[in-house]
Order: sequence, then C-alpha cells, then structure tokens
Amino acid sequence: FPVTIGAEDYLFCRVRACSADVPNRNGDAFPYMVLKSHYHTFIGKGVYTNHDTDGVEKIKGIILDATFKEDETHGAWVELLIAVDRANEDLCRMITRGQVTDVSMGCLVPRATCSICGNESRNEQDEYGDVIDKCENIKYYKGGTFNGQKVFENCYDVEFVEISWVTDGADEEAFALDIDIAPVDIPDNVVSVIQLDRYRDWE
Repeated sequence: FPVTIGAEDYLFCRVRACSADVPNRNGDAFPYMVLKSHYHTFIGKGVYTNHDTDGVEKIKGIILDATFKEDETHGAWVELLIAVDRANEDLCRMITRGQVTDVSMGCLVPRATCSICGNESRNEQDEYGDVIDKCENIKYYKGGTFNGQKVFENCYDVEFVEISWVTDGADEEAFALDIDIAPVDIPDNVVSVIQLDRYRDWE
C-alpha cells in the first residue's frame, strides 16, 4: 500500500548538476542543444552517494525537478531540485554542515564524437567488452591534451540516470546552490504525494 510522506521527512536542495559546452575532468562534454533537449530525463531518477547505485537500498532520495538555465556570467547548465530522505542522517548532516557540497551526474551516452578528429563512437564492444569504435585520440588522450588541444568527447542522445553527492566531482561547477529549502518554497506541482510515495515504494 502507498505510504503518504510529509515534506518534513526530506531535505530539499537545489544543485547545479551539469554544465553545457565545458569538458569535465573525465573528458566528457555536453553540447548546449543536447542539455537543452535532454535535461528533463533527470526527473524521477534517484539520488545516491559516490555513484553507488547497485541496489534500491542505496537510494538516498529522488530528483523532483530539472530546469535548463543560462546567463552571460555562468554559461548554461542544468539545475535540479532534489529531496534527500532525512532517514539518511549522516548524509543530511554533512550536507547541511557544508562537509559535502559537490554533486556528480550519471548518464547513458549512446553516441559521442571526438573533439580532435570528429570520429563518432557508438560504444560498440567486442566479445570481451572492450570498446572497438573509439579513435586513437580518445583511447590514449581523453581528459588530457594532444598537440596542445584538449581531448574530450562530445556526448549525444544522453539519458541522465542519477545524481550523486561526492567529495570531488568531475564537473567543477556542479555543486549545491541552496540547501534545506523550506517546503513552503517548493512548488505544489513538484512536491506531490504521488512522487514521494513512488520513491518510498522503492525502499
């Protein structure tokens, strides 16, 4: 049976989850139009720690809403409204005390292109699980430089699958913007009994 959960059971936070057109330290970049057309896939996905997603018992909360934002100062990015279950006392304590500030997204990338040569990879694998369609630039220099140029992959057809609290994220601009937001400041259409009940049913 569904269990009605009050907003007081959650720590609400706004976080900057992913930046557009800026390669992260893993050598992955998300073009402007990719983020603008796929940011909504964050909604309804889980909140974790350190990308430890192996099992529903690892879920710490839920992504309630996602917004695509941009301005001249900060570029373009995806901002999330997340709810962390206060039953995770240690995590909530570290968040509210500022001991954990960074976040890192997880996603599926069916297609990517090399920033140097433009080679398109669809992550095809051989029988041993090794990717066979990546160029030499990506195989050996991704996340570094080649002839003075940054080597990274532009990611396409992305599906975002989670957001994690981490100690040091790959995207240097991905971090908490507001923490412990009062429930009265959350739009009614976002904090719904249906959404929260769906999360509790996962536990």
